[in-house]
Amino acid sequence: MSCTKKLIFSIILLIFMIFSVKVFDFLYGLMSNNRNNAPIASYIYWTLMKRENTSFATLLHPIKNYPRSILLSEHPPNSDKTYTIHEDIMKITNALENKRYRLRTDEDGYIIGDNDLLDSVKSQKVEIIFLGGSTTECLHVDEGERFPYLISTKIKYTNGQPIRILNGGVAGNNVMHSVIKFLAKGVKYKPKRVVMMHAINDLVLFFKTLSYWTAPNSRSLVSQKARNDFYELGESIKNLLIPNIPINVLSGLSQTGMSDEWVGYRHFTPTFNEVKSTLYNQFKPALKVFVETSKSFGSEPILMTQFNRLTENDKLTRSLYEKDMKFPYEQFVILYRLANSIVRDVARENDIFLIDLDRQVEKTAEYMYDSVHLNTQGSRLVSDIISTSLLYRYPLDYTHGTTAVSKNQ
Repeated sequence: MSCTKKLIFSIILLIFMIFSVKVFDFLYGLMSNNRNNAPIASYIYWTLMKRENTSFATLLHPIKNYPRSILLSEHPPNSDKTYTIHEDIMKITNALENKRYRLRTDEDGYIIGDNDLLDSVKSQKVEIIFLGGSTTECLHVDEGERFPYLISTKIKYTNGQPIRILNGGVAGNNVMHSVIKFLAKGVKYKPKRVVMMHAINDLVLFFKTLSYWTAPNSRSLVSQKARNDFYELGESIKNLLIPNIPINVLSGLSQTGMSDEWVGYRHFTPTFNEVKSTLYNQFKPALKVFVETSKSFGSEPILMTQFNRLTENDKLTRSLYEKDMKFPYEQFVILYRLANSIVRDVARENDIFLIDLDRQVEKTAEYMYDSVHLNTQGSRLVSDIISTSLLYRYPLDYTHGTTAVSKNQ
């Protein structure tokens, strides 16, 4: 028997054994009339056989009143994976190192590193939570070099104890996602301070839809995928065999190229004034919601402007933008600067601490591999700036940690 046939036979045998173990659940669930005791059997019995006017054709149609829910845009909890950079990304970056990167998360989906697993750190109360998109997430930086993690090594409590910091950055997140995330899994930690940085994801969404509430599934606030009974049955079987993996992830494993999340939205081209108005009518109020929500739960909000290379003379950012957007690049840069300016306004109007990374990080390829994403050197610089800012602002709370902090801001 060839190796391929042996492998196929082993897989079939494994599946058969798994279902054999579940046969008791199957029989017991039907006999007890208890849906929870037989995930597959009861699903077929209750959903397909007891639904009125069910036909084979209707099973293929999406369920019109499928239950909706608010999406918690996060990394899977308790995960540990390594990955390389997609070749399509390598083609559009400056000097990004193509190697294997590691992403680990805790039980709540926050990004962690080695120190976060130490008992001396895990025993500490969460002091600071960082919220943001991919610019906070820092996926293409080694896990020990991501700036939220680095900060935890550069400052400590004045009594010498380590500080526990959580990284809640997720690619594609905007202000609304961060507010939802803080409410759902941040408030419970009662952090002393919550730091948020947003601009680019909010602005890009406004250029596509002019609304936080109209977005592709990857950036939506509400789960609204129409699914049918066969999809549900397939997911039930999948959960028995390989739980905790979304079924859409399995279907995406065979894809060889990057998918376009904005398909269906590229036809829309708003005016300059429409986007400008949306920044004031949605982005600014959303920032205020974050500020007031944090204060209401006893956490001090801190806002950061976003570092970037979005200048008229940056050839890479201009070329990337012009491939994707119909709107004039110069006007996009103006509106992006306005977004950072609004962050400053909200901080000033609400008398909260602002760390102005837009002005403190030089807009060059030395620190960012594309328009807004940090490379390793940039992440180190940003960790220095934030650490120094925190030490200066809160001298009674923090002192220098095990890693020296640069004096330059």
